[in-house]
Amino acid sequence: DLLRRDFTINAIALQITSPAPGELLDPTGGVADLRGSVVRVLHDRSFQDDATRILRAARYEARFGFRLEERTLDLLQRDLTFLDSISGTRIRHELVRTFAEAEPERALARLHELGVLAAIHPALSFGPAQAKGIRRLRELGAPGLAAWPILAWSAPDAQIPDLVRRLALTRAQTVAVHAVPAARGIEARLAASSRPSDITHLLDTLPLPTVYALAALSEDARVASYLTTWRTARPILRGDDLIAQGVPRGPDVAHVLARLRAAKLNGEVNTRADEEHLVDEFLARERLGLA
Repeated sequence: DLLRRDFTINAIALQITSPAPGELLDPTGGVADLRGSVVRVLHDRSFQDDATRILRAARYEARFGFRLEERTLDLLQRDLTFLDSISGTRIRHELVRTFAEAEPERALARLHELGVLAAIHPALSFGPAQAKGIRRLRELGAPGLAAWPILAWSAPDAQIPDLVRRLALTRAQTVAVHAVPAARGIEARLAASSRPSDITHLLDTLPLPTVYALAALSEDARVASYLTTWRTARPILRGDDLIAQGVPRGPDVAHVLARLRAAKLNGEVNTRADEEHLVDEFLARERLGLA
């Protein structure tokens, strides 16, 4: 069994039964590689037998601060094409494990450097801005789903559907990644938006994980304000309150609630009385045919 493992450092066992309990079993030199901080495959066809070992090699390197043994590195780069034989589901699972690392940006940067991400799909890359974004996700307390749009952030719009298929993303992951082009478009429009209500209106159209990705990548601190405060802002008055005040049932209720929320976000109303006064203004304008 040990001789079928992926790396020498994972091919060590402890004898727990007779005749020699406590004896260390190390048929591949794993202890020496542990001491030397080396990741080494057991044989020359290792990555051909299971190309997911390529992703694990980079993960172990980053996690432990180890280095790929020279021959192992040559074999890894020789056998990158064998990633084509690995299903999207298995690759996705390996990436999920990478995202779960304490500092996933280190392994992802190494995968980019080695050409692994491009071998998985030509639209995949991972640069310094994305590494900074992954670190920022931790500061924001973002959900794990937010790592997927960051990984896909540099992908051309036209290639995103194919990237989603290649990685066999789940429904929630797909929704977050498919929203990347829209998020990039919104990022370009943020500079022209000055009021919190305008920014909230833009960001409300995105899935929450994609907003977290945008907040992590953007220099605009207002996206983080949306996540912490603006997103959940609601007026004190509810629909029944508006109807009791005279707002007609139907679309007008939703319209006035939206107007109240915008006013709250922009600091135009603070109390229930302020909101009731704004509703009175709406009703007066409606009577004059101006609403």
